Amino acid sequence: MGQTQSQQNTFVLQNATPGSLQVPVVLSDKLLRKLQGEDEPPTVDHLVQDKVNHELERYQQRRFIQEQRSADQVRREAQDLIDRQPDIPKPQEDPESKKVQNQVIQCYKNNPSRVLDCWKEIQEFKNLEKRALRSFIESH
Repeated sequence: MGQTQSQQNTFVLQNATPGSLQVPVVLSDKLLRKLQGEDEPPTVDHLVQDKVNHELERYQQRRFIQEQRSADQVRREAQDLIDRQPDIPKPQEDPESKKVQNQVIQCYKNNPSRVLDCWKEIQEFKNLEKRALRSFIESH
């Protein structure tokens, strides 16, 4: 119902040797068109699939454009926040901490095989750093 029957063409293959059998071969019009490289008329399935692929491609393009806009907007907002942020002051080196640090290094150099003898210098350095950290936190 609703289907059209394809026509069939009959071909006879002949062998070059005398007395050989002649074999009839039946090929449908559809197969002949396919062998000749002719396209079949598009079916509803093909039309629907083409439309779906086209709409999917358009959706992906719109989505990509929206993502680009979002990424650009995020970049602008981040740059705006960075620009509005006041400059962070660079830490200033305390001469006392530098002196204590040099004492620790000198102790290590003087006692390479007995580094545990430098515990006093290390403890003094740790205490100085704790004071500096507290001072920084209180000032901010």
